[in-house]
Amino acid sequence: MPIVHRDIKPANILLDKRLQAKIGDFGISRAFATESITHVSTLSKGTFGYLDPEYHKTKRLNKKSDVYSFGIVLLELITGRTAINTEVVQPGGPEVHIHILEWVRNEVNNQRIESVVDPKLQGKYKMDSVRKAIQTAMACVPLTGAERPDIDVVYKDLEQCLKMESAPDPEPRTTVSDDISRCVIS
Repeated sequence: MPIVHRDIKPANILLDKRLQAKIGDFGISRAFATESITHVSTLSKGTFGYLDPEYHKTKRLNKKSDVYSFGIVLLELITGRTAINTEVVQPGGPEVHIHILEWVRNEVNNQRIESVVDPKLQGKYKMDSVRKAIQTAMACVPLTGAERPDIDVVYKDLEQCLKMESAPDPEPRTTVSDDISRCVIS
């Protein structure tokens, strides 16, 4: 019986002693009676910043609602930022809430992919792996579930990222500015 968690976020992803991820807090999850059911109508519940916009708007939960939330978690892992950030855009101006999705989309479309990656990594990553991880995360977050991949596709893409990152270096690991143009997201 398929289950939609409805509150995928970092606080609900736990690590066991072998650092294997486990999802916790199934308090607001919903089960689909059969595989053939495509959605369930219900009150919109979840955490602001991670909530599937299609579900929030239509109150129709679908099997890809958690894929959206997982995409936001991936963006947090890549960037080291939270889902919603409060920033002052102009000195002396009001604080503005910026969703991580909009920030990443803006940075990547302006060819500033290096600014997206968590600075704590200090350039110790492979650009192909980062590019694939960002593309995977962004594939999870379209406004409609029909445009999102199944979670098994996301899993396979993340396995590819790990293989890219683990592959022997043909050259030293550095951030590569001229490589940015290959990762534009609409």
